[in-house]
This record gives sequence, structure tokens and C-alpha cells, in this order.
Amino acid sequence: MPSFRGEILIHVSKGCKRAEYVAAAAFIKQAGGIDVPPLKAMPAPGFQGRARVIDVQFNGGRGHSFDNVRGGQCKNGCGYWTSGPIFSELVPACSKPDPWAIQGAVGLVLDEVVEFPVFVPWPGSLGFFNVDPHEFALLGASAMAGRPRTFDELCERGLADYLRRPALPKERDVSLFIEAMRRLIDRKALVKHGLRLEIPKESSR
Repeated sequence: MPSFRGEILIHVSKGCKRAEYVAAAAFIKQAGGIDVPPLKAMPAPGFQGRARVIDVQFNGGRGHSFDNVRGGQCKNGCGYWTSGPIFSELVPACSKPDPWAIQGAVGLVLDEVVEFPVFVPWPGSLGFFNVDPHEFALLGASAMAGRPRTFDELCERGLADYLRRPALPKERDVSLFIEAMRRLIDRKALVKHGLRLEIPKESSR
């Protein structure tokens, strides 16, 4: 079971096959009543949002969810407890099943889910993977300006010239990128590319 707790970025995979997408879309519709756009309308690969992992659960049989495969107290609040087989047909059905739980799978319980106002292009990888905060901040700012590029392309075309533009969006979620730039960008990396980054303090409000 994953032990990670904390903030994550939500990544859209490029390798999704049509059959997988159709099945996932049907599951999302059934579980949450949400209609997802067609596969061809989904940008990929890249980051679409962020969330905080607050818990991890193992989804057993009959709608129950536990801390691990050994069972214990059902985390859905139905009052069921077991130390035996969690997939047995003799297990009573959960009275408060989680509609998003997939039997036999590990589920991440998310909170503070936020959709980014822009899509941030980024190659993916299996499982959890690390993201360079410098490049992420730069590509996020570029996406806000309507010109998503690679890190090298940004540097070559004079990123700093339009990062200082007063027309940058100032909504609360967009300020995430601005604040990330102020706190995380290594100015030595910018100097290497002959750039200077000056972001007015009022841009983060």
C-alpha cells in the first residue's frame, strides 16, 4: 500500500487507448454522473490540476474499503469489521459503499482538488514521478500566455519579455504558477540562458 500523503499534480496520460477511455468514461458517469469529453478533445500528455492525498484504502468485496488487504474496520462508516477473507460471498454488503471504489484496487482518497485554468504540457511516467519545479513553473506561465513550449524553447525565445506583461491572468489558481516562479526558480539557470526574471509582487494577488 502506498504510504505517500501530501500534494500531487494530476497528469493526463498520452498512452490511453480508446477502449480504456470509453470504459473509464462509463465508470465516471455511473459513479458521479459526470460526462467527460471525447478522447480526441483531451490534451495529453500533461498536467490538468492538483490535489492532496489524505488517505489510501484497499477496496474489498461487497462495497467495503479497508486500510489494507487484511481487513479490519470498514472505512465507509457502515460498522462492518473483519479479520478474515474480505472477498467472500458470505461478507454482508456495505450499507455505505463508495461509488468510486473499484473492487480489488488500491484507492487514493483526495481532497483540495483544483483544476488548473490552463493545461501544462509534460511527459508522463508510470506511478508517482518527480517534477522539476523550475521547468514546471516556466511551462505553466507559458501556458497561461497561450504559448505552451518546452523549457529550452521558452529560454530561446525570451520568456522574461512576456512574463512581465500586466495582461497575465490574476485569478487565484493562476497565481499558483506566479508564486511557484517567485519561490522556486533558480536564477542561476536563467542567467545561463541570458535571461532576467522580474515579477512584480502585486502579480500574485
